[in-house]
Amino acid sequence: MTETPEQRVERLQAELNAAQIAQLQQQLAQARGESGYASQPAPTYGQQMQQFGGASEHYIQSALQYGQAGQQSQQVPQGQQFVQPPYGTEQAPNPFAGQLQPGVNLFGPGTQVFTGGQLPPAIQQLLTSRNIDMGALSSLVGSGGGMGPSAYGTPGANEPLSPAPRRVPFALRLCLFQWRWWELFAMVMVVAAPIALWMFYPVAAPAAAIAMILVIWTLRIRGMRMRGRLLKWGMPARVCDVEVVSSGTYYSGVTYNNQVVAVARGWEVERSLYSGPATTSKIRYELGGEENVLILRGLGYRGGVILADTRKPRSALCVSSFPFDLKRDETGEWLPTPKVSVWIGSVAAVLLHAAWVTGAVLLVQHIWLI
Repeated sequence: MTETPEQRVERLQAELNAAQIAQLQQQLAQARGESGYASQPAPTYGQQMQQFGGASEHYIQSALQYGQAGQQSQQVPQGQQFVQPPYGTEQAPNPFAGQLQPGVNLFGPGTQVFTGGQLPPAIQQLLTSRNIDMGALSSLVGSGGGMGPSAYGTPGANEPLSPAPRRVPFALRLCLFQWRWWELFAMVMVVAAPIALWMFYPVAAPAAAIAMILVIWTLRIRGMRMRGRLLKWGMPARVCDVEVVSSGTYYSGVTYNNQVVAVARGWEVERSLYSGPATTSKIRYELGGEENVLILRGLGYRGGVILADTRKPRSALCVSSFPFDLKRDETGEWLPTPKVSVWIGSVAAVLLHAAWVTGAVLLVQHIWLI
């Protein structure tokens, strides 16, 4: 079968293209050999995903480290780049290309981290898979794409707080005796769970009541003293690093069921009912040149102020661990203005403990002293 002129032109063109490709491949292999580069096969899909994950983790960690210099950060207009990378001279392809929103901070050539709102689902999944604290990263998010209260810096440092030691209002000291649901639960369990024991061995009931209140008071006094010292001697610490130690699920680990959980962002604390898994975060902080670690349990660290004792920096708490909001006046002194709900909780706690002590006294009188 003879080919038409058009078919012959197409065949010759295809042969020419094939010959050129083969020639170029040969020249490329020769050039690699001369320059010392070994010829490597094209990466598989799995290798490409590993490279993507490594590059993504590199840029996430670079962004989190850059947050330590929060005062030096700046908002870069869309379409521009921050010309001096804060993490050295290494370069890598940008894994977030095409996934960013307008108004992002740029941390070096080709390095972009989205801070203008919620991260894309793909990036959230990547962060979770690499055990990077979403709370720490989300604390970099600010309104309008700015850097917000950084969890890697000194949260609350730009807001007034008088030098330590400072006066602690009597109202705040009173409200440190706050309602705790776990105490009520423990008391109910001590009364109801071993009910058969109290029926057959009633002599043990007064001892259990006394032991219970002593344990609760020991924990309360220790916690109240620590919070009182931080109110007087505490100063905001610089947060160096945040690591998620454990995170519960709906099937395992610690979970909350309609419990009031506090979350701090800067000095502001939000308390709301929550049902779901709990997160334990390890916060590495620094005050006065001394680094220490704080374990925070709840919903994860969200950039709240860490108050550390200037005399003993290892003693520290997040402001979400206080039963009331830490409001300050223009001079940085504490305001004695707890909410009404805080006062109600304190009164309820006093009544609960008074009822338990009364019951323990009656048990001693009617069982041990008869």
